[in-house]
This record gives sequence, structure tokens and C-alpha cells, in this order.
Amino acid sequence: VALYLGDGQIAEATGAGFQIISVQQALAHSDKLFALRVPDLTPDQATTMKSFAWQVKDSGYNYRGIIQFIPYMVTKPLCSLNPFSRDFRQQCVSGLAKAQLGDAASGDKKAWFCSEFVSEAFVRAGHPLTLAQAAWISPSDLLHMREGDVPSVMIHKPLKYVGHLKAAPLMVAAEQLG
Repeated sequence: VALYLGDGQIAEATGAGFQIISVQQALAHSDKLFALRVPDLTPDQATTMKSFAWQVKDSGYNYRGIIQFIPYMVTKPLCSLNPFSRDFRQQCVSGLAKAQLGDAASGDKKAWFCSEFVSEAFVRAGHPLTLAQAAWISPSDLLHMREGDVPSVMIHKPLKYVGHLKAAPLMVAAEQLG
């Protein structure tokens, strides 16, 4: 998960740390790349997100956060069992996150994982994607915030699918076969 900053630049957190790279670099090291958009993001909010990305540029990768995230990702699907109401499922996810991940203050962070950074950028811009804390959001959570999908966390507004910049190899092979 990464954030497009404009001017052909992408902000991403990988094992190499948090960096700002070109779209061409992202295309070269990704096996697939597609874009989702927040439909009502203002230019001022986009500028705030870009400033935040430049502020945290060259910070480290949040390996500790990823390791802490693993038990949460294993137990979180229990909250999505069908007999439960949407509100109960959301309370379950929030309760598990608080118990397993704690309340993560992001003000003085020195390291980020990808979906944590993207979620926090929207919070900093005053346009949070969800009520969940940034450190509780996985790439899968962001993916399922698309229009028509079933999100695993309660969202404010669905993300709009823009399109693929680079299709996955299997998608390309399927298209070539017809």
C-alpha cells in the first residue's frame, strides 16, 4: 500500500524504510499496482498528506508493529462471523485491536508499515478513512474499503477504484489467452 503524492511521486513504507519514489520505480518493483481514490478529498487535505509524507521520509520500517499485528490478524476473522450484527462485529474488531495492539500514539513515531502510514496520512489531513487507529489497519482492510466490497472495519466512505496501473502477471496471462 502506498500513497500517490502527485508529480509522479509515491510515498511507501517497505522493508527498506519509508521512502518517496517515482511511479516508475514503484512499477518496477511491484508485481501489480492499482489505484483507489477518496472521492471527496480536498486539495488542502491532499497537500497536508503530502507534507506529512515528506515529514516522515527516511524514517524506518515498523517491523515491531508488523510482528504485533500477526496475532491480531489471526483472531480478527472471528469477529466477522455471520450471526453477529454489524455494530457487534465492529466492537469485536475494536476490542481485539485494543487488547492485542493497544492504543498506538502516532505523534512521535519513528517507523511505519505501509497501511499504517496511509491510514495516518488521512487522519493527519482531517479525513480519516475509519474510526480505527492507523496501527490497526492492514493492506487488506484498505483494499476492502472499495465501493461494493464488505469492509472489515467501519468506514466513513467507500474508496473509488480508479484502475490498474500494472496488472498482476496472472491477469496479464489470462488477457493474452483471451
